[in-house]
Amino acid sequence: MGASTRQFPGGEQLRPQFCHSVPGRVSNQIRGDTNMSVNELQALAQQFADAFDQRDLKTVMGMLSEDVEVFDHVPYRFDGKQLFAKYLNEAVAPLVSASFGFRQPSCRVYGDIVGIVNAYDMFMGATKEGKVRPIHGRTTLVFIKQSGRWKIVSAHFSAIPQAL
Repeated sequence: MGASTRQFPGGEQLRPQFCHSVPGRVSNQIRGDTNMSVNELQALAQQFADAFDQRDLKTVMGMLSEDVEVFDHVPYRFDGKQLFAKYLNEAVAPLVSASFGFRQPSCRVYGDIVGIVNAYDMFMGATKEGKVRPIHGRTTLVFIKQSGRWKIVSAHFSAIPQAL
């Protein structure tokens, strides 16, 4: 089994599909078909980013598994959608405008088992008092299929440290 092949329970071996910042580009080392394509994963990641950009928390929450585990910019792990939703609602409530997007996304698909997105993110929020909060960070989203729908089961958001 090569370094780029994964073995899953039941002995199934899969080679991941990759995209690295080039929409629709998949490594030419990939053979075979998968149920979740790189394009589908890119579309899900974009849907997530667009929902954050529009402060559409209903869509964001709808993309999360009930038992999602989230590491965010605060020093706390959120276990479950309800806990993260409470935090996120409180965090965006004072904002009158916001902007969010991904840069240089890397997408990997492992058959119909898992899809992983890693990207740099940029968030900027403004309060009614005129305070602007820019955050440059990194995001990792892990998708698995639950009840026929792809859901985020793990999310990690971390700020990039400021230069000295």
